[in-house]
Amino acid sequence: GTFLWTTRWTLPQARAEEPSWMAALWIGCAQALAIVPGISRSGATVAAALALGVAPAAAAEFSFLLGVVAISGAVTLMIPELSVVPADQWPGLLTGAAAAMLSGLIALRLFVWLLRQRAFYAFAYYDWAVGVLVLIALALA
Repeated sequence: GTFLWTTRWTLPQARAEEPSWMAALWIGCAQALAIVPGISRSGATVAAALALGVAPAAAAEFSFLLGVVAISGAVTLMIPELSVVPADQWPGLLTGAAAAMLSGLIALRLFVWLLRQRAFYAFAYYDWAVGVLVLIALALA
């Protein structure tokens, strides 16, 4: 949430149509923060890109290009596991994949819309609320 909140101040100055090599390096480093639980890969990369002056649309595009590399690596690592999935489990697996794709497309549309509206920081409220709810749930468990 805090990364997203910072975009409230960085969005107005973000005008570069593509990241410089140095900005790309720092955006890639921001992606590494996503190994920490609760840190969004795309949120960290877009917030970093905006802080480095990259325009919102270019920041989103670059973030998703970085995501392709990460997702491709994960898929490659999962191929051996998929080769041993029993035939009767494939319908559920494919249904889950379709649901993930649909919800991902909806989230992507909202993500880009918030960037275009220069209101990306508004998503921080959601992050903070969910974070508090999870902490409460963990405390009560």
